[in-house]
Amino acid sequence: MPSSNLPVYEIIVYGFVWVAAICYSSYNVYLAGKLFDHTAIGDDFSDNWHGYKKDMADYEWTTWLPFLLYTMPPWVAAHIALTQVTRWISPQGVPGAQSLITLLFIMAHFGPACVLFVITQVVVYYLILRLKSVALVWLFGVPFLLVSCFGLQETWEHTGKSDHQFTMMLVSTTWLNLHCISFSLETLASAPSKTTGTRMFYDLLGYSLYFPTYFLGPFIIYTNFGPYMYRSFERWTVERVSTFVLSLLRYLLWAAVTEASLYFLYIHALQYHMTIVASLGDWTLYGLGYLMGQFFCLKYVVVYGLCGSVANFDGYIAPPPPKCVARIHLYTDMWRYFDVGFYLFIHKYIYTPLCGGQKKTLRRLMASAMCFGFVFLWHGVHLSIFIWSVLNFLGVSLVSFSISLSNTPTFKDWQKRNLSEANYRRLTALVSAPVFILGPASSFYFFSGINTGNTFVIHLFFIGSWTGMVALLFVSYCMCQVSIEIKQWEKINNQKLKSH
Repeated sequence: MPSSNLPVYEIIVYGFVWVAAICYSSYNVYLAGKLFDHTAIGDDFSDNWHGYKKDMADYEWTTWLPFLLYTMPPWVAAHIALTQVTRWISPQGVPGAQSLITLLFIMAHFGPACVLFVITQVVVYYLILRLKSVALVWLFGVPFLLVSCFGLQETWEHTGKSDHQFTMMLVSTTWLNLHCISFSLETLASAPSKTTGTRMFYDLLGYSLYFPTYFLGPFIIYTNFGPYMYRSFERWTVERVSTFVLSLLRYLLWAAVTEASLYFLYIHALQYHMTIVASLGDWTLYGLGYLMGQFFCLKYVVVYGLCGSVANFDGYIAPPPPKCVARIHLYTDMWRYFDVGFYLFIHKYIYTPLCGGQKKTLRRLMASAMCFGFVFLWHGVHLSIFIWSVLNFLGVSLVSFSISLSNTPTFKDWQKRNLSEANYRRLTALVSAPVFILGPASSFYFFSGINTGNTFVIHLFFIGSWTGMVALLFVSYCMCQVSIEIKQWEKINNQKLKSH
């Protein structure tokens, strides 16, 4: 990684250009939203609030936020009370208490059929685990994920429950799959002879049906959960409680900021009118791409932050919420720092075993392809998800290839003879800029579907103005420089903390 050795004024210029571009493009999106001031389109908007309508077109946010703020809190309080009392009386009962709260919640909100559906999934994985084969965990596990999701979709209409409830059950099914696979693989790796008996099933229930992260994540890998499940009771201290409360307040503040933005920036409603957006100019289109990514990031900051705070309070090691996408320029870092728990899953259980400790390029590419194949299956078997997964695979592969090339003796020798450290950093940012643009382009497919993605890509790469593309490349170059600077600052700061 290039060192932070550029002149201060140069770094300031890069930061100013990046911030100015964000502000200008966001303002263009705000003006585009004015198109909806006197138009009601289906359920895209709520009632007016002081003359402003609220963008309601993001189905996930309108489903998840009420679930987090109104449905879960009483049950989270019950979970904390029951598990803490159980831990105080006998830590051996904690897995049972954790799974009991989740099953009672599902019974109360989704019905007995859904309880049976969940228990069946856990039982199936336990039976697979008893076969003591890593290959069979994957051979049965991945198809079982697809069968479970499609089976739930086909039978849901007979339950009489709402679409919002279906969304929560479907999302929780995918998380449950990850937990069961993680438990199975860790058990086989550490204690393959102990895959039978009620204790193993009991532990699997306690881990896979842990209420705070059951429905919306974040995913906690079993090695950060299992060792703490039977720990002794610890008295609550002022520091522990205040840390928990402040953490909740922090993410509730971000939830309020995200909610407020929907009254001024109609980024989700605009996704369904991409032809109009494209006709308003390049900067409106670029701004929409940026804000879509930023809102998506904030959504998971809130969800993972709130749920992870409860898990941390319980004494487990929850992964941190996503880092801001506006300061990450490398595809590899985006995957590493956005959904940390999911990244740990695919890296530990798919990528590392397939690489087998080898650093050969072809082997790593094949392992990466398998990872994104799983990403595609886990997020949903749709054409838009497939395109997004392929583009992300290409982006990660390009970054990995560039890093490998820069570490070869031939390149290092050429660099030493021809480039100063400052110029090498400039070259790195210049090469990274086009790859960085691929990120927002691919995300359109993930956020809004294939039609929206195609409209964005066609305008961006084929019919957009060349001046707009040059400006976008320059702004992206500035963003890469800002990202490099922040990354270097974090590295230096972490080294200082470790030295103390």
